[in-house]
Amino acid sequence: MVCRHVYSRSMEPATYTRREVAELLKVSVRTVERWEAAGLITPLRIGGTVRFRAEDVDSLVTAGGAA
Repeated sequence: MVCRHVYSRSMEPATYTRREVAELLKVSVRTVERWEAAGLITPLRIGGTVRFRAEDVDSLVTAGGAA
């Protein structure tokens, strides 16, 4: 199952916060942090923020890591 976004392709955000990933995948923020610690999803650290590429979120779902 590929993560489907509510945005059209042209409006789709390039990155997501932990909270946005959690909401998209219907899991807790702590679960996203666990996936990060386990190396299932790689964060981008931009200044003091943590973001995740939309492609990486889709890959996580496709690979079954978010099961």
